[in-house]
Amino acid sequence: MFRRRIAAALLLVVLPLAAACEDATPKYSLHGVMLQMDWETKQVERNLGSPSTALSSLESLKRWGTDPAFERHLARSSFQGDPAEFRNLHKLFLQRLDASLMAARANDPARVASTYAPLRMSCELCHAKFQPKPR
Repeated sequence: MFRRRIAAALLLVVLPLAAACEDATPKYSLHGVMLQMDWETKQVERNLGSPSTALSSLESLKRWGTDPAFERHLARSSFQGDPAEFRNLHKLFLQRLDASLMAARANDPARVASTYAPLRMSCELCHAKFQPKPR
């Protein structure tokens, strides 16, 4: 648990530093963003009964989920897939995330739990379609 927190803290420090370049466009990959989002997702799962605690992780998911790395991922020559479908699944994720955020801000544990399952499913749908398969 402690190692995960250290790794997450390092990502929060290293990714923005790695993003600094002369045109101010972040250069880190979608993979780095996804690692942080995965960690935040686990934090939400652990805190479903406490909306005020889950809120900070949901807000962090929103920040990372709107990161420019998603668009850069589509621009890669190695992208194997349908960009329109990727954008649709990303949009679905953000819509479901907004529903979870509203529930957490309303301090409604039952609604946080009921909106979290579809949010998680949107992650799994996209990963099933676009995450690289091990070779």
